[in-house]
Amino acid sequence: IDIGVSYGEYLDKVKEVPLAAVDQISGHSNEYQTTMYFTEFGDSSINFTIRLWIQSPEQSSYWRVTSDAIIMIKKAYDKNDIMIPFPIRTLDFGIKGGTALENMAINVSGK
Repeated sequence: IDIGVSYGEYLDKVKEVPLAAVDQISGHSNEYQTTMYFTEFGDSSINFTIRLWIQSPEQSSYWRVTSDAIIMIKKAYDKNDIMIPFPIRTLDFGIKGGTALENMAINVSGK
């Protein structure tokens, strides 16, 4: 499961909370350890992957456990005030070679 969290979060807590949450899921296998790895600094988040094992090779079990894990992680993050951010875009009109917004002509006629 791939997830991203806000850059303002404490990463130790970000890691602890979902690992505890997914261990409670029915169908989750305790034979192998659940792992979590931070994977990248994304545009709007620090991203990571959680890898957990299920007790059945059935495709329907995979989807059910994945869905349950997403629900449990979201609830756990909400309870612990950890934010999963929306994508953020910043427009910079004053970048080198560009024209600052206050120096741009405004065309109100649409032509």
